[in-house]
Amino acid sequence: MSIVVTGASGFVGGAVARSLAESGHQVISLSRTCPDFAEPLTGDIGLPNTRQRPGVWHLDWDIRYPAPEVVKERADAAQAVVHTAGCMNDWMTSSYAHAVNVTGTRNVLDAFPNTRFIHFSCALVYDPQVDLDGAYEESALVTAGRYTSELERSLVEAERVVHRVRPDAVILRPGPIYGAGDRNTMPYILKRVENGVLALPAGGKKRITLCHIDNAVAAVEAAVKNPHINGPINVGDPEPYVLQKAINTILARSESQNIVKFEEMPADLSKLKAWWWERKAKMAGGAKKIEKAMARQNPEALKKARAKARPLLTRFAVRQLVHDRTLNLSRLNTLLGVHPVQGLAPRTGELPEDHE
Repeated sequence: MSIVVTGASGFVGGAVARSLAESGHQVISLSRTCPDFAEPLTGDIGLPNTRQRPGVWHLDWDIRYPAPEVVKERADAAQAVVHTAGCMNDWMTSSYAHAVNVTGTRNVLDAFPNTRFIHFSCALVYDPQVDLDGAYEESALVTAGRYTSELERSLVEAERVVHRVRPDAVILRPGPIYGAGDRNTMPYILKRVENGVLALPAGGKKRITLCHIDNAVAAVEAAVKNPHINGPINVGDPEPYVLQKAINTILARSESQNIVKFEEMPADLSKLKAWWWERKAKMAGGAKKIEKAMARQNPEALKKARAKARPLLTRFAVRQLVHDRTLNLSRLNTLLGVHPVQGLAPRTGELPEDHE
């Protein structure tokens, strides 16, 4: 098959593109930068024959804008589109969040009007102000006032666009994704470690459905193979984790840092500190600095801008950490036939979870 993957230069999109190519598919990468594992294409070079040349080829496209002709010309050849491109920064302006996550999704839908569409969303579309205990897919997309960040609101609106324009699409909603190459989940948490102590709202004692990158990739591959399946589907490891135990397991296996001790921050104090950090960042124009770095397409400049401009703690992050966030995975099992792995299950020689 010829499969388009948007955002293949990112963590999730890259894993999806590589796996599909290894399975014998021809993958067309669409993003602002060419992944290091892809071969660039130019407008005057035709695509190789799918059966003869599996692999990953790349075309430049900033999805904030309508698709260029070189992309449109190849639309009919694509048999599936996996849309992973987007911005997952919880500190950005409303206009930028909408341009990337909402307008960008609409532009991809318009560029491939007749192609199987697999939309990569996430569990942030569920109500952030209540505990989630095995949340079913139909409980998401609550009223806009319940969401606490432009990121969440843009993800919800993107899903609504997909629902309206392409009701036969699959929408995948993974929990926070971890694994080799993670640039968001663990790096954001570990930035708060000081002298081996990690202070978190609720002390990291809440239960959460995390998603190993292999489970996310398996869900995409199953959605490609089952074109008759549609609608939202939760994705994650089969059993929830207590966040602090999951963090220390990841650290112990990474060999990059010793396990940490956890300190509980009261929820009210956490929100107050987050408000202060947000106010400081707004006065410094933090979100706009990040957007400018993104526009320059300079990864190193973007990394520096985020480090300087993003608040150390946001109210969005606090609300995610003070509630249980577990998902029901029955649709993943029964409709897509995916039986995910417990990525952080104890290995031989490891201490049991309840070891102190």
